[in-house]
Amino acid sequence: MLKLLFKPIGCLGSVLATLLVLAVIALIVLFWVAEAWTPKFVSEWMEQHSGFDVQIDDANLELLSQEIVFEDIVVGNPPGFPEESFLHIRGLSVKLPLTAVAEGDWRAREVDMVIDSLTVVIPERGPSNLAAFIDAVGYEPTISDQAAATALADGPQLESFRLAIREVIIENHSIGRPDIARYKVEYVGEFTGVSLSSEVFPEVQQALRQSGLPGFGPAFFRALFATFPVQCFADIEPRTPEIIPDKIDTLIREHGEDAKKALESL
Repeated sequence: MLKLLFKPIGCLGSVLATLLVLAVIALIVLFWVAEAWTPKFVSEWMEQHSGFDVQIDDANLELLSQEIVFEDIVVGNPPGFPEESFLHIRGLSVKLPLTAVAEGDWRAREVDMVIDSLTVVIPERGPSNLAAFIDAVGYEPTISDQAAATALADGPQLESFRLAIREVIIENHSIGRPDIARYKVEYVGEFTGVSLSSEVFPEVQQALRQSGLPGFGPAFFRALFATFPVQCFADIEPRTPEIIPDKIDTLIREHGEDAKKALESL
């Protein structure tokens, strides 16, 4: 008699175990596809905003820490410059809570960026690659000075922001034979609870000046973060490029609530 009573319970347990295994497999496949797709997606996004060639070696999605970790982001100069290299980001880690993403919130909570090298090229004629990048991105603040106080309260706030810059190279080709100067900056800036880029990049500029790089203003860093698909600062809002699939909003609406519940149960 007891065997007959427990038999349905055993069957139910087997079904639940099977569903759990299938859910885990589906989650693994989802993350595998996302990891394979993310570098191409982000590089194309940055290319469309800047006009500079972007290559990303690898991206890892960390489920437990809810971080996206990029390795070796290489930004190359457009045709016409005597040097191919422009920017080499050794590593970029962005904490982006997946429950927030499921609700359509793409604001980063933590950012850690390591710039291995930045090569400023001054060609024989025309603007430098640095000026060309800033001009191509066309960054404009989205929050006026009058709204800055509101942004501090309502805008995205980074729990932590870390920026490391190891080396800056300046190649001057405007004087005939190239003049190459290398600056071992080894700058590391750590910030907590920031919302506006104006709370960060002027301080970075001052540190670079102390390393012998006068005139290296915040405009480049603001332009760089304007090319990212996630929002890190309240006054730098990413624009949606044409490479976004038309149905992405529909997919988020249809599956966002299920994804949120699944993540909250972890």
